Amino acid sequence: MAVVSAVDVLQVDRGPLRRIRGTHAADVPLWERGTLTWLLNAVAVLGLSLGLWALCLNLFKRHNDFPTYYHPDEYSKGEQIVEDRRNFNHPQLMLEGALLLMPTPKTGSGSLSAPPMGGDVNRIVVEGRNTSAAFAAGAAVLMAWAGWAAAGWVGFLGLGLAIGLCPALLSHAHYFKEDATLVFGVAAVMCAGAWALRVRGAGATVWMLIALGVAAGLASSGKYCGMVMVVPAILISVVAVRRNGSLMMAAPLIVLAFSAVTWAGVNYRVFNDFDHFVQNFDGEKEHSTTEHQGLTMDKPTWFFANAVWTEAMPHIKVLTVAAAIVLPWMILKRRRWGFGFWLGLSTAIYLVMLAYSVIPFYRYALPATVMLYAFAAMGVAWLSTLPPRPWMRAVVAGVGLTVIGVTQGYRCADFTQQFADDSREALRDWARIGFPAGATVIVDNYATPFLSDSPVRVMQGIRAGNPVEGTIEQLRQRGVEFVVTCSSNSDRFLSPYVIGVQGNELQVQQMRSFYTDLSKYPVVWERVAKHPMWNFSNPDVRVYRLDPLK
Repeated sequence: MAVVSAVDVLQVDRGPLRRIRGTHAADVPLWERGTLTWLLNAVAVLGLSLGLWALCLNLFKRHNDFPTYYHPDEYSKGEQIVEDRRNFNHPQLMLEGALLLMPTPKTGSGSLSAPPMGGDVNRIVVEGRNTSAAFAAGAAVLMAWAGWAAAGWVGFLGLGLAIGLCPALLSHAHYFKEDATLVFGVAAVMCAGAWALRVRGAGATVWMLIALGVAAGLASSGKYCGMVMVVPAILISVVAVRRNGSLMMAAPLIVLAFSAVTWAGVNYRVFNDFDHFVQNFDGEKEHSTTEHQGLTMDKPTWFFANAVWTEAMPHIKVLTVAAAIVLPWMILKRRRWGFGFWLGLSTAIYLVMLAYSVIPFYRYALPATVMLYAFAAMGVAWLSTLPPRPWMRAVVAGVGLTVIGVTQGYRCADFTQQFADDSREALRDWARIGFPAGATVIVDNYATPFLSDSPVRVMQGIRAGNPVEGTIEQLRQRGVEFVVTCSSNSDRFLSPYVIGVQGNELQVQQMRSFYTDLSKYPVVWERVAKHPMWNFSNPDVRVYRLDPLK
């Protein structure tokens, strides 16, 4: 009786094992090393994946119970769930995922019979943050699976550590916003792509094409800009079937079809209010490409590429450069380079799309940041194949994985503590005793609520639509004694990429001069993070006293 192995079922080519047995074994996927070994490793990978997901979920949820007013957009997400409606400013994967994860009494028709959590929007928002954490943890697992397909254990551990301990992902997974959900969709595309490039046989390849389509649909359901991930999904599908002429023409159609079906399934509410969806979709597109509260950027802009590089930790920058240098050698030697190449190309495609957005927020670049971290981790896998002896390769891999785990673990611990000890709460405590009674202050709007119980008179809350009028000397003459700045607001005016829309140029320049001139005045209190998170928590806060300049 014939014995059918798991390798035969997957129809994976055994050739590479025979060609390089005894040499660069790290290049050989686990499933090509024999049925028993493959099964044992598969069980180990599944067990470690569950552990990775649980650890990341716990990390991403830590100290995420901060007030909902920290972020200006979260409360409206909770309201949509309570009222069982959608504004369609974003696709629905995050909100539908939140409904699945929180207790929601439903009628027989599927609509809510009562608001979840008694209609308490604040509780719903915090529970929604747990949904973001779950999606982010899922993204780490998917990237680890992609690494396993591309480079075995070094790939699995490298990408699992790099993404599971990605500081930017941890930062944005703490909010009930769509950014972590989008990263989950992007990771799904990369995972499906990695496996599509590895399997052999028409049947297995078709399943991988379907997976690519579903993944692209999930990315498109995370945020509207996630639709750009359909491009690398289609390109990977064509490459994956390049030796199968009968599938060459069908591959893009399969990806597009299953992407559309997945998107329609997740966003089914669109079809109940299609006109509203079209109106808000067009509004979001115009908003992202024209202006935000009177501010804009030249197109194309380098803001987001700079944001990705700024958020990359030093070892990620080194490994990224090393990976880019080694990649041509991997191609020349016909090593396993395909996934890393598509990872880098997908990052570039995403950044090109972002170059035509004009809203200067780092979180929009999160998918590109995560893909850069994954590309750097692939650099460890590639570098570990270069030494001639197995023990040397093990040392290179061990050092690389240790550097990723230790350095990023330390940074994640720092970020977690920042969520627990927000600078504006420290400002609140200081302001009760630090300001003279009755002092007149102006304050950046993101810090205004934290002065509500201090003995000061707030003359103005500064924001993009409500700039300071006059010079600092004129403010002094009007009785202003202190200015409280918050980097959440000031950074956008100080960024060299940000300009005013037509008719608002002078106002933006005035605000830039205002923040620059403040540096000449004494700082009586400040809380400045050593490692900024570039989000709406723990911004840099300074209190300036407007003494007469000598």
